[in-house]
Amino acid sequence: MFVNPDPEAAPLEAALGGLPAIVAESGLDVDSIRFHSHHEWPIEANWKIVMENFLECYHCPTAHPGFSKVIDVSPDSYLLQVHATFSSQVAPVRASALAGNGTSGYTPSAELKQSQYHFLFPSTTLNIAPGIPNISLERYIPDGLRRTLEVTDYYFGVETSESDIEELLAWDNQVAEEDVSLVQSVQRGLESGAVQQGRLMGESEKLIADFQRRVHAALLG
Repeated sequence: MFVNPDPEAAPLEAALGGLPAIVAESGLDVDSIRFHSHHEWPIEANWKIVMENFLECYHCPTAHPGFSKVIDVSPDSYLLQVHATFSSQVAPVRASALAGNGTSGYTPSAELKQSQYHFLFPSTTLNIAPGIPNISLERYIPDGLRRTLEVTDYYFGVETSESDIEELLAWDNQVAEEDVSLVQSVQRGLESGAVQQGRLMGESEKLIADFQRRVHAALLG
């Protein structure tokens, strides 16, 4: 459920834009999924660092080996898109993973052959993993200058077995734990003051550039 306290706010459809159509391309029937579980955990890093980490996969081959054995993260396959109200990362599943030849611990052999990771400014994400019918909705809540609370709700297909759900969650949680280590390391690096200003790669990090423009515009009011 999305709630806006402004009585003059535009309808949700205006904020989502073309997102529902892209989600449909994954093969997921959103009417067939049901709420499964709710999770909250703290991350010792500023929320903007956490969001920037979500918005690029340049780090995936080295930082997420299990993820990269399932998802084709090569630049030619891993699609980055900036839209008017959201941004998207869409990628196919590796053929070896579909065939069960990988060593990732997760075999996405069910309906969904595509992964999707979407970002709604300022701090909401919608994620579709390959395999069984699923969506996770995440909110990243600032909890001080150096702390973020990640709140995740998982949804799965009504007829999906608990064993299949547990397999996907284990794979997803491994990626999450790797990301937490990364962003907390970045937080420590920023606080050291060793680097005054960084640079962004025009293509691989264009979603981060879009995020930073949105933050800048929001701060200017």
